[in-house]
Amino acid sequence: MSELVDIAIVGCGGMGRRHLAGLAELARTDHNNVRLAAVCDLDERKAASLADEAETMLGMRPGVFTDVGRMAAETEGLVGADCTTDTPAHHRVGVDLLDHGLHTMCEKPLALTMRSCDLIIEAAERNGKILSVAENFRRDPINRLVRTLID
Repeated sequence: MSELVDIAIVGCGGMGRRHLAGLAELARTDHNNVRLAAVCDLDERKAASLADEAETMLGMRPGVFTDVGRMAAETEGLVGADCTTDTPAHHRVGVDLLDHGLHTMCEKPLALTMRSCDLIIEAAERNGKILSVAENFRRDPINRLVRTLID
């Protein structure tokens, strides 16, 4: 296994919990390459609750934050973030994460408008960071079947 990359989950509601479950599945494999170092949400109770759940699932409690800037400054070695906030906040939080020097994966959709998408893309380019969008349709059973039939 390669060295672990420290990441954060930003947005500790339902989607953040689903992404944590994915990290827990990954942690049980030989392909695990990430460590959840921090969680961040405007609601500190949600962040603390997700951190507690992460400790149970991953064996390590991530730092708890309510501010992306503080999280980025105070979490040594933090490389990337998983933006799982509510959709209307994707462009604001995504830009903030990128401007704080974090590679960012944003839950779909990237943003609600083309202008908002452009703002996130420009932030990634401006900061020389990788931006990706979480999309799991390729894992959908019917799409996998179609791929198998095509092959």
